[in-house]
Amino acid sequence: MKVNLTQTQLSLESGSVLSLTDAAGLALHCEAGRLWLTTPDQPGDHILDAGMSFPVTGRGKLVIEAMGASRVSMQRPAPAVANLLPQPPSLQWAES
Repeated sequence: MKVNLTQTQLSLESGSVLSLTDAAGLALHCEAGRLWLTTPDQPGDHILDAGMSFPVTGRGKLVIEAMGASRVSMQRPAPAVANLLPQPPSLQWAES
């Protein structure tokens, strides 16, 4: 399944994995719970607790895993800035 995003909020069950492609410019915000993020465009992994944000600066794949029941919001910048960025990311649910 592919979904184009401009702004959305998702609830994830513990262990759920979400894979984004072409995620440059996307702002992630952990609304609740804890998220583990990894991208080949940046060194190391990232942990987001509730209230923390992560700006996606690379163009590669971004993988998000819920480390417990979690909620994540994803938003693109304002349209004037978005015109300079790649297409919205595509979501693909990972099979567990």
